[in-house]
Amino acid sequence: IGTIFKITIIPKEDYSEIQKKVLWATIWTWANLGAIGQRARRGFGSVVITNVITNNTVEFPSTLLNTPEFNSRDQLIDHLTNGFNEVQDIFINWLGSGNAQKKLDVPQDARYFILQSPNQIKVANNSFKDLATALNKVHGSNRCDCLGWAKGDNKMASPVFTRFHKIKNDYIPIFTYCRQKVRIDDAYYYIPSDECLKAYFNLNDVICNPDCQVCNRSRRRR
Repeated sequence: IGTIFKITIIPKEDYSEIQKKVLWATIWTWANLGAIGQRARRGFGSVVITNVITNNTVEFPSTLLNTPEFNSRDQLIDHLTNGFNEVQDIFINWLGSGNAQKKLDVPQDARYFILQSPNQIKVANNSFKDLATALNKVHGSNRCDCLGWAKGDNKMASPVFTRFHKIKNDYIPIFTYCRQKVRIDDAYYYIPSDECLKAYFNLNDVICNPDCQVCNRSRRRR
């Protein structure tokens, strides 16, 4: 907890201004919604940007610089929403308006994790004084296959990324999810199911919904 490290990023000499902005937008997404190391999808290794030193002339939006200190949940939501909108603008400008546009809908049948909408980002209603308690709460249940599974060679990466931000001295979970299409035996299912996703976002002690078809089917398969 509280480890500080420095990353030096040297763009190629022929990078254009927009390419440098794309690079920084990618770093902001990682530093605000992602993590580093093992179990990075389950709250471990959450990172923040504490200081940016740049010697180039590219001007970055202020929302994409240092991660501020948050005093309220609303302030954190504004930071993530505004930052994500800035990131989308940068990528759309880079790709060209004919190839990309802003989307508000959550992917429903992706083959891999796709982040395209601010509606995929959820801030928990509850925060925790103790990080160990927080990690235990969000780490999930091995009975819930909607959060991914690893049983021998049968593996499915979680469609939900969970990390933490701090509000004053408390830890609050941030969930980023994508609805993904998976095949179990001869049928297709979509994970996470609404029931299990809602239970996980609400930090219920029992994550897996007993009526979830996805979890029941994959458990029978194993």
